[in-house]
Amino acid sequence: MHPLFGADASTLWCLLRHSGPVSPAHLPSLALAGLSMVARTPFGLGERAYVACRRRHQPPMPPPIFIIGHWRSGTTHLYNIMSKGDFGYVSPFAAGMPREFQTLGRWLRPLLGKLLPETRHVDQVAVGPDSPQEDEIPLGSMSPISFYHGIYFPRHFERHLNRSLFLEGCTSEDIAAWESAFRHFMEKLWLDQGKRLLIKNPTYSARIPQLRRIFPDARFIHIYRNPHAVFRSTRRFYQTLIDIYAWQTVDRLDLDRLVLESYRRMMEKIDRDKQTLPEGHFVDLRFEDLEAEPLCQIERLYHELDLGEFRPWRQRFERYLASVEGFEKTFIPEMPDDRIMVESHCQDLLDRFGYAALGS
Repeated sequence: MHPLFGADASTLWCLLRHSGPVSPAHLPSLALAGLSMVARTPFGLGERAYVACRRRHQPPMPPPIFIIGHWRSGTTHLYNIMSKGDFGYVSPFAAGMPREFQTLGRWLRPLLGKLLPETRHVDQVAVGPDSPQEDEIPLGSMSPISFYHGIYFPRHFERHLNRSLFLEGCTSEDIAAWESAFRHFMEKLWLDQGKRLLIKNPTYSARIPQLRRIFPDARFIHIYRNPHAVFRSTRRFYQTLIDIYAWQTVDRLDLDRLVLESYRRMMEKIDRDKQTLPEGHFVDLRFEDLEAEPLCQIERLYHELDLGEFRPWRQRFERYLASVEGFEKTFIPEMPDDRIMVESHCQDLLDRFGYAALGS
């Protein structure tokens, strides 16, 4: 099942108009996405009216907690741990059917559960009906701004990467459409689960000011990792997803340059933006510290961000950590020029983060 099977008509049309055409081999997949869109439309319209009605009778939505950081920096591991606390999050069903997950998605849950992959394609992390997901894929089915649009249409990968991370080339209408879809999706998740939301999305790392305009009291957890490991893993991540989900063939993508340039810009943007946040709204977390002492680090996040009581959830965190003990990361070999490229682009980041003398 392609992620765009959950897309609405305007998003699908916008993608085809500005990023197409689709390669002939993938036309059947496009046709299925179109059929899915037509079949889901009545449910999506009805669900939107239902949510609007419910929203009028609810108190203000609590500000979310956002897990940010470059891809392959440990965001998923942190998300999986913290989701065992008292938080709402994006379920696989909400990710696959963002406009209809409270109605059609709920009725189809037994069938959809059988279609879930056993593990994530990029790192073999287990996937289940309650596994927390990013909101980037569902929002990519609801709006014209998404990192994943570059995965689906890799001939325009760089343009979509810069649009999703830095809003470059986005019109005011594009941004307004994304913010409308974002607000609606967040409110649906909150109404459905009744808990403060925990949202993980690497693209938000460069968009803290935009998120604060929508949720002024939001909290941010930035997890970072050795840039050498991030570079190799992100290059593989991009290529793996393109191989699986691309609707176009592409002769060559300069992934090394794209990863290093976007990584550096993202880290610089986080460093600038965090200076504008009030105390208690932003925390840095080193991935290696999370691996070495996970409970201590999670307790620190609870305390520094004022997330409530840690003790009632400690056993749930312990049980999850015990369940993934011994998980083996995918080995990604270092190519001959990798170290030189990372050091030439990111030596100051290696120094600042304390990785310069540690290798990869």
